[in-house]
Amino acid sequence: MKEQDSVTNKSQTIDSFMIDKEGPTEDQYQSTKGERYGKDLHIDNKIVLRFMEELMREVKKMRKEFKQVRKELVQESIEKENKWKEERNELLERVTKLENITHTLQEKQASDNSIQKDQTGR
Repeated sequence: MKEQDSVTNKSQTIDSFMIDKEGPTEDQYQSTKGERYGKDLHIDNKIVLRFMEELMREVKKMRKEFKQVRKELVQESIEKENKWKEERNELLERVTKLENITHTLQEKQASDNSIQKDQTGR
């Protein structure tokens, strides 16, 4: 029960200080008996420092994860681009073959037509 009262008092003291962003007034400082305020502040700073250290560890982890995901996305993008280029080249080869076949057929048709003219012209 004594711990609960201590926590409640500390919480109320901290809340009252947080209202005034410039810190405690002289009266507030004296009401906490000076030395106690300093100890509480030191403990609070330790808590804040631990929290900041944990945040920094999380930030480092997130950066590593981000770098890994970015690396994977770049690799995936390169693979897709290479696949697209291969498919494009295959299609261009097919088009070239079809153009060659079409040209060959047109030449054959032209030669057949000239042979027919020669035969009918006789």
